[in-house]
Amino acid sequence: MSGLSWNQLFLDWIKELADAKSSGASANISVGRLQDTYMKAYLSLESCPKQFSHPSQLKELKFFGEKICSTLTKKLKIYCASEGIPVPNDPSTQVTLDWASVEAVDEDSLEHPGEKSTDVKQDKRKSKKKRKQADPKLFVPRHRSGGYAILLVLRDHEKSDHFHGQGLGKSDIIRNAKAKEYCDTSFESGTNTGNFYSAWNSVNTLVKNGLVYSTSSRNCHYFLTPEGRQIANKLYRATKEALGESASSDPVGPIDSTHDYSLTHASDPRNMQRDSFMAILWPRGTYEIKLLLDNREVKSSNNRDYFSEQLSSNGIDVEVKTLPVGDVIWVAQHKETHQQVVIDYILERKRLDDLISSIKDGRFSEQKSRLRRSALKNVIYLVEEPKGMTAGVYRNHVLTAMSQSMVVDNFMLRRTNGPDETVKYLTSVTRQLEEMYNTRPLVVIYPHVETFRSSVSKAREQYQSGQVDPEHLDVASIVEIGIDYDSFNISLSKTGMFTIREVFLKMLMTIRGVSWDKAVAIQKVYPTPRDLFDAYNSEQTIESKKNMIYEALKDNISRKRVGKLLSEKIFENWGCKLDEA
Repeated sequence: MSGLSWNQLFLDWIKELADAKSSGASANISVGRLQDTYMKAYLSLESCPKQFSHPSQLKELKFFGEKICSTLTKKLKIYCASEGIPVPNDPSTQVTLDWASVEAVDEDSLEHPGEKSTDVKQDKRKSKKKRKQADPKLFVPRHRSGGYAILLVLRDHEKSDHFHGQGLGKSDIIRNAKAKEYCDTSFESGTNTGNFYSAWNSVNTLVKNGLVYSTSSRNCHYFLTPEGRQIANKLYRATKEALGESASSDPVGPIDSTHDYSLTHASDPRNMQRDSFMAILWPRGTYEIKLLLDNREVKSSNNRDYFSEQLSSNGIDVEVKTLPVGDVIWVAQHKETHQQVVIDYILERKRLDDLISSIKDGRFSEQKSRLRRSALKNVIYLVEEPKGMTAGVYRNHVLTAMSQSMVVDNFMLRRTNGPDETVKYLTSVTRQLEEMYNTRPLVVIYPHVETFRSSVSKAREQYQSGQVDPEHLDVASIVEIGIDYDSFNISLSKTGMFTIREVFLKMLMTIRGVSWDKAVAIQKVYPTPRDLFDAYNSEQTIESKKNMIYEALKDNISRKRVGKLLSEKIFENWGCKLDEA
């Protein structure tokens, strides 16, 4: 197929699937999730520089499963038949030794790749045709070599809680503590280290042999291919077995909250001291779900009560108050004490024009950061796109922002055509949360304000991994976790959550011309105001002080660079004040 990219056709078909699901079913959360999956798959493929020739290859990307790839394959066959062109070959069927056979290869064959397994030999005897085809040679890095370490570091990254579909850069891999543990050779080279060979050089071999692929951007990031993942998993298990350890200690991602516990009788909730937090139990049926709406969330200046009135008319129990973060939070409210507990769902609503403004002035990144700090697992980012309103010249900025929210931040993106559809969606979500929580006991945690996020993290790890004292629980059921609203409010209040570094960023952004990206770049070099003061003091002349930040950031990408005039302006706001003091 000359002149046309298969990737673009795949993108067009995925968009068709997403649009088909959106028509006439906007208020259905299950359909919304399917549409969201299509959108995530679309953005995952769009951001990948690799060219694909068959839908089966897309499984190596995040959000592409058997169902999507099968649907795309059907569309591919129909397209080729209509155009009178041959259907591209499925690469996964072009080799004699498929990946099912690779799974059967034992660990010894990995350590001695020149030896062929018995199973493969038997397969070769079955068919002369197969004997004529060349066996695919799987490259296996030497034990504790640079390539060995890089594969295992990338594998550990994929298994970590911090993995949201993004790869690792060169510096991330080299500075990773595990890289030194996995490798006998230094990752640093040069005259000052005495080494002229670096273990990092092995990355080129991994890319050449199809175990790793990289983005083509200036800030190159590396990812495991399906083949690389297979080899990395086997190397990991072989290493564990050689050390006499169990491979079951393999790090895994976040544990799902739907973990079954065997629960016994407890007539009343009781205090449970757990490290840095306190916890009590609310048995099922003792609480009800309620929607909290931020009092600044309005349809327009002339209709400030639209959302609360419409939700109430739909039978939703809604309360309007000032929220510390987000525009909508769902809480469990005790039927007797009326205490409120934040459950794992939060929503941020943006009109398209407001989203564009927040991207331009840097509020978008700050707001996302605050949503992540909420420690809630399910963050919904809702964008209203009223009829007649378009992003115009900022279309690419908006699409990038949406892509980052889903792929990097792991938010659930929801797009509606206006306030009416937003109300329908909120009603649908609330109904489903009521049904879901109706049969579940709730562990209410009281985290320490000073260590809010780590306290919540410890609570999740403890209660969602089965470490629950049975005498505090009364029925066999799924246990959910909620955060005491007062603790949540105090911990996430705008004044209470800022560290010195975060305040420093805000102070820098008060200077005209200093955007969010520039402020972050400055803060990376000078983490605190004290560091900036000390740096200015170390300069000998006024001229060098004026150009100090310009010189420090001149090698950054354009949006993070600081020009000489702006560098001088920053000095006038910070350096001059220091001299005067």
